[in-house]
Amino acid sequence: MTGYDLDPKASEKLLAQSLGPIREELAQADPALRARAAGGVWDGENITLTCWDKDYTLSYPELVAYCNGQEANTFFQAILLHYLKRATGAPLAGRWVSLRELPEGLFYVRAFQGYTGDRLVRNVDGAGLEKACRKLAALVGGSRGNLGDLFYSFPVLPRVVLGLIYWQGAEGFPPRISILFDAASSDYLPTDVLAIVGSFVTGQLLRAAG
Repeated sequence: MTGYDLDPKASEKLLAQSLGPIREELAQADPALRARAAGGVWDGENITLTCWDKDYTLSYPELVAYCNGQEANTFFQAILLHYLKRATGAPLAGRWVSLRELPEGLFYVRAFQGYTGDRLVRNVDGAGLEKACRKLAALVGGSRGNLGDLFYSFPVLPRVVLGLIYWQGAEGFPPRISILFDAASSDYLPTDVLAIVGSFVTGQLLRAAG
């Protein structure tokens, strides 16, 4: 993917355009090996992967994702396929990094902060943010941590975990929220797709806060 400016509508189009080539490539791969590297399960016909709070099945060689018998939307189709294609099998690093620290992340970081942390600061206060984080953590198996004034981690895929850190600020220093990534995330999704995932989690937090 190229030219991604973090505009949500543009990102959906770019994700949709990537589906065909990735399916062609994955159709030639060993599904058992891909499933193992991605932390999924291969049953001889389908790969099952957990994404956010649901299980998705992807059949070979069609590589179309289904959840509860329904075809998944473009966002989840693309995220699952990008993840399945790129997965290296590397374990989670257990170390948090910003988008800036990921490959080519500096190119996206300013816009990313605007669509994620800054958007949350504009729309949710500290109490509302904590409520939203608790709600989503209960839904997807996330957990609270000890960083900043508030920190939660959220597993999006078996080996892609995002973190949210909140600083409430003080006189002369406004509140700040940042979305972080496990340092191994680049072994599973390209940086531009990780940025899209960050925007998705931000949207989920805003809905949970409402």
